[in-house]
Amino acid sequence: ASAAGAESLARPSVLAVHAVGAVLLLGVHPLRVEPLAWASAMPYELSTLLALAASLCHLWHRSAARPADGAFRPRPLGPWRLAGAALTLLACNAKAAALGLAPALLLFDCLVVWESLPHGRFVGRSLRFLRAVPFLALDAFPLLVAALAAAWPAFTASKGPDPECRSDFGWWQRCLRACYMVVLYLVQQVWPKDLCVLHAMPAQDITSSSWRFGGAALILVALVATATRAGARSVFTLVAYVALLSPTLGIVTDHIAETAADRYCHIAAMVLLAPALSGALAIAMPRPGPLAAGAVLAVVALEASSVRSLVQVWAQPSAVIARAVQMSPRYYRTRYILGMDLLNSGRASEAESQLRSSLELCPRFSNSFFGLTQALFNLKRTAEASDAMRAGVRHNPSNFFGQLNLGMLLQQQGRHGEAMGFLTTAVALEPSDPDAPRALQAVKKALANKKPPASTTAPAAARPTTTQKPTPKPTTIGTPKPATIGSSASGRSGSQPYLSIVAASRNDGYAGRLEERLVAHVALLYHQLLQHCFGDVEIVLVEWNPPLEKPGLKALVEDGLKRGRHGVSDSACGWKSEEDRPAVRLVTVSAGVHKTLQDEGWLGQAPMAEYFAKNLGIRRSTGRFVLVTNPDVVFSPGLLGFLARRGLQKDAFYSASLRFDAQWPERPSIPDDYLRELMGRATNDTHLQGTEYEKTVGHRPEAYQPAMDSFGQTCTKGDDGKGRIQGGYWDFQAGDFMLAARKQWLDVLAYPETSWTFGIDSSILCKFFGRGLRNVVLLPPCFNVHQHHRIRENPNARRVVDPEHLCTLCKADPKQRLDPRQRPPDLWGTFGGGAEGGIVEEVILIEGQPDG
Repeated sequence: ASAAGAESLARPSVLAVHAVGAVLLLGVHPLRVEPLAWASAMPYELSTLLALAASLCHLWHRSAARPADGAFRPRPLGPWRLAGAALTLLACNAKAAALGLAPALLLFDCLVVWESLPHGRFVGRSLRFLRAVPFLALDAFPLLVAALAAAWPAFTASKGPDPECRSDFGWWQRCLRACYMVVLYLVQQVWPKDLCVLHAMPAQDITSSSWRFGGAALILVALVATATRAGARSVFTLVAYVALLSPTLGIVTDHIAETAADRYCHIAAMVLLAPALSGALAIAMPRPGPLAAGAVLAVVALEASSVRSLVQVWAQPSAVIARAVQMSPRYYRTRYILGMDLLNSGRASEAESQLRSSLELCPRFSNSFFGLTQALFNLKRTAEASDAMRAGVRHNPSNFFGQLNLGMLLQQQGRHGEAMGFLTTAVALEPSDPDAPRALQAVKKALANKKPPASTTAPAAARPTTTQKPTPKPTTIGTPKPATIGSSASGRSGSQPYLSIVAASRNDGYAGRLEERLVAHVALLYHQLLQHCFGDVEIVLVEWNPPLEKPGLKALVEDGLKRGRHGVSDSACGWKSEEDRPAVRLVTVSAGVHKTLQDEGWLGQAPMAEYFAKNLGIRRSTGRFVLVTNPDVVFSPGLLGFLARRGLQKDAFYSASLRFDAQWPERPSIPDDYLRELMGRATNDTHLQGTEYEKTVGHRPEAYQPAMDSFGQTCTKGDDGKGRIQGGYWDFQAGDFMLAARKQWLDVLAYPETSWTFGIDSSILCKFFGRGLRNVVLLPPCFNVHQHHRIRENPNARRVVDPEHLCTLCKADPKQRLDPRQRPPDLWGTFGGGAEGGIVEEVILIEGQPDG
């Protein structure tokens, strides 16, 4: 207080009146309802009582060791000091939000020391104050030990709920959010409007241009300026208020998932604002009389009326959650809680709406998948319930109840073959649970009693069916035309390919023996696909800007298909026609398209535009998954076997180990022999000694132990959805093998289209990783073999933009334009116009029909 209230402060009975008035005004305040009425907030009340007791002990200790002229005798083992430290530890254990009490009490000690110093020049006074700081620290040693003892487990063990949905706040967003919370709690003391269990906003809403956050920062700056003019006590009080709130502001830790919550200010209000308000009342009413008391009681009565109506709301959990959704409509957790409350009350249709909203706000929140599955099941929409549970299992495959529920849902629909896999996993996860083995036995019995079909076609393992329709694709660049099921655009009759393999080239002799490399690539790929009966595959080869003086790629691709057919038979796979085989599509982009892009400034003088061509191939693909590779790469038998098992996950992107062959390629006569010799050279590193490839041995992912720990068994046992490289992804040879669900390629707009290629291959890794996808690195026996050619002949391989900067931009927003020289991202893979009309020709090449 100031001199204006000195007379009343000198009289304890009058001071008690002010204290009672302050406690009534704050204690009956509507903000106090949540800590008393809401179960999860009740520990705040206990923590506050302990914090108040600790504060009293601290004040009594300081009275016994009052400084004079900045000097005092430290008493770290004084009885009140030890009692205060013990109570602080208990308060912090009751609720970690009390961790701000220790710095606030230390600030009080600093203020007492500061005011004990004789007035004089600020610099001299500050130096004397600094000399007293070590004595303060020694005196407060038990308090510091208690705070650290409580802070360490709170900091390490509590990372907040639902890590899969936690927003990634930038440091400036954390500061803006903290400013908003500090100002919000002050405003709510005066104007308790829109109180609810929490206030939450997505990270993208926290910007300096927002009136909430930018305005709060300006208000806080104004408060600091005002306190500075008012004097030391005002400054210390404001800083102590922020210190008391600091554990709940979410600046250092990720514990705070929501923007703010009313209960977070409870300890600060009762420990600091109550005595501060007492001082303010003493200043405003030095001689309190009936009129002053009546005014205080009138305000308390208004507060009590508001509290009564609020208590009636808080007595109904459904009303509390509905109010929270109303106040924070873009928070996934309140949407989920409201949805489950509606579901439990029999309002499944309304629950479905809330649970779908929760998944839109956080697509990886497992609980929402479970709730949505139950709601759809209650609505008798069993097939949709299965799809919802399947999505949940994909995000969290180690969840026993997810595997069990999905298996039982599929069992009820008679889909016993699918159900058995999920139920088997459930049994493996929880062998002691009786429900999973019982359901598994019932499924096995149903499968044993099921009669085989009258006629047999392709084995189910080789020819999985899908109800998904192929994606429409353009017949001419710039003028899309939908392709119907069974059209020649897909090369199949009625089913969507599981996998599209995309590569790009032109017959310009690039780097030596290009024709041999391309024929070997096609022959060995097609041969292995036939060996694995992997028919639901399409190979999309893009021929970019074919040179006029040389024949196109069609004859080379046909030669490769013919050679790949050697030694395999359709009858082994049960195929009845050429349409059952893998489809091979050759898409030719005319020289006119290339010239138009050059004239528009998107391409340089080089005749090849690798990532423009690959983007076109991705656009034209129709498979559920898209693998982008190069036409000088050969897949190992282990890698083709992994792909043929069809165990790819839609939430992952796949890269693979790469080996180099130091011998010039030939056109394979007998694919099996050629492949065996090539794999033998690729796995014998002595062949690389003295070559440019020798230094690549240390850059293989199998030389990186974290990759081996996570993916050492993936090639042979499949992707279980759990493996990941801690903290990142494997960023080598990204251009030779990149595999992801087609939807993921479309979502990130594939590769940036620029006139340079340096760093562009890795950019797709950054895009996928920025979207939260999991990188799976395939290790031997899964690997690629890079066929030998001359190196450093690509004129587009220029370092124009720093790759790390490019990667940072791709992670932040994969759809943004990364550089002014980049072609507009929304045009990716589509081109139009040109001197020759910009027509793209597409030919379906299936071995046995050489005329196309």
